[in-house]
Amino acid sequence: MKSGHDRPAKHTAWIVRCLLLASLAMLGAGCAHNDDGTLHYSGPTEESIAVGQTLPGTNVRYVRETSEGAELMIDDQRATKKAGDFVGWKGALGRDLQADLGLRVVFYTADKVQLAGTANLTISNANPAPGPFPEKPVVAYRMPVTYNIARGDRIPGTTLTYEGKTDQGARIGGLPAGDFPYRQAADSLVWSGRVADGALLRVDLRVVLFTEQRIQLAGIATVAAG
Repeated sequence: MKSGHDRPAKHTAWIVRCLLLASLAMLGAGCAHNDDGTLHYSGPTEESIAVGQTLPGTNVRYVRETSEGAELMIDDQRATKKAGDFVGWKGALGRDLQADLGLRVVFYTADKVQLAGTANLTISNANPAPGPFPEKPVVAYRMPVTYNIARGDRIPGTTLTYEGKTDQGARIGGLPAGDFPYRQAADSLVWSGRVADGALLRVDLRVVLFTEQRIQLAGIATVAAG
């Protein structure tokens, strides 16, 4: 049997999604890095929590659907949320990985609550080392990123550097020994590894353009706890 909230939920969910997308477009997203080895990632996210379950890596649990709204436990405090209401959480996903989630309820049923909003992640003590990335990490956030890297500089969170323009294309340093180092515009560039204690990273990038002095890249950064 469908929940009594199912019929209005579709219309409300559509409105909430539109408002969220508009606000996220104005906020922007991406990655910033500091000279002290701190990385900041921010971007939109959408999360689903099944009834009786906890949002992985957090203390946000969906208890049940009630006539007043979705009953949640947030850091051991009870909260009843209607569609459009704010759900925030801050805490550690790993020793050097902190999260600040700003979510809103899109809709809820007896089976799950759907949340959407922004994730702001901070990785401290960054010291990237290449390595594998799990196929299905338990806790992971995908962020759109753009980079404008000067010749001789490193792509934040990776061991990859830009070595300049050549006759064969943009030369990328820091790749595994034996890997082809040249990229043309629109070519892909992938890196994965451990960034800090409890923080993994995979970047799936495309070359936008490059000159002798710099390279522009855009794509997706996936930050995972592990």
